Amino acid sequence: LLPAFAVTSQKMERELIKDGMDYHLKASQNPQNHVAMTKHDKIATARISEAGRAFDWQRVQRTIAEYTGCATPVYNAAMVAAARCKRYQEGLEIYQRLCSSNVTKTPPTYTMAIKILAKLKRPDEVEKVWAEAVEADMVGEVQIGARID
Repeated sequence: LLPAFAVTSQKMERELIKDGMDYHLKASQNPQNHVAMTKHDKIATARISEAGRAFDWQRVQRTIAEYTGCATPVYNAAMVAAARCKRYQEGLEIYQRLCSSNVTKTPPTYTMAIKILAKLKRPDEVEKVWAEAVEADMVGEVQIGARID
């Protein structure tokens, strides 16, 4: 018999593999999203996260389309929601919007970009994002996060 913690760990791992993005901190609670957020940013992040958990892609899309700020957690939440809803191309477009807006990238940003690009089978772009994460000295955190899924 396996120890209880091993069974729990295995069950958790199966769930992580099955659901991908299901087991993570709320964007507002993630210390890696260390960006000052306005009330509007917090509302947008919460709406996107809730919609993503409910697989309500239309609501995610509407909220991110209306968003005009530059808080990293909003974009990270939108990329997580896109991946959760299996809308990988849209997730890539959100990442590209983040990049073109010069929004600060955090480990969750790189992790989600790598996961989305991998799902889209774009190894050259995965390598490019990985190299950027290495240069930004975020490899350990990104590597751990990107391995799940």
